Amino acid sequence: LPPGSHASTFGGNPLACAAGLATLEVFDKEGIVERVETLGVYLAERLDGRVAELPGVLQQRRGLGLLQGVKVASGIDPVGVLGRLIEAGILATIAGGDVIRLSPPLIIEESELDEGIEVLRKIFADPPRMSA
Repeated sequence: LPPGSHASTFGGNPLACAAGLATLEVFDKEGIVERVETLGVYLAERLDGRVAELPGVLQQRRGLGLLQGVKVASGIDPVGVLGRLIEAGILATIAGGDVIRLSPPLIIEESELDEGIEVLRKIFADPPRMSA
């Protein structure tokens, strides 16, 4: 490789392309996209169940695949919810101010999703509320 041909902020260099192609090969070989589609439906169904179970706490599930979120009801403190999730070992973020966004790794197992949903259920059963 001649000087300057192997480094770029936004890629296209031989090393980055080789790494990208290798990643895509693994995705194809291991059926990652198909797994994500299946697990995304599974996660959506479980989150829809929590929304139905806790209508005063959760208003809506949003998302596609494994990138999902739940909109918290007015009066629920999303920052407080996020803090409790992080304390419980669930990495999440806030989107749009009132949506708790979940973005688990693409290689997550169904049993791990179940563990996370159980943590969510416990936190949302007694959520932190906004102070008056």
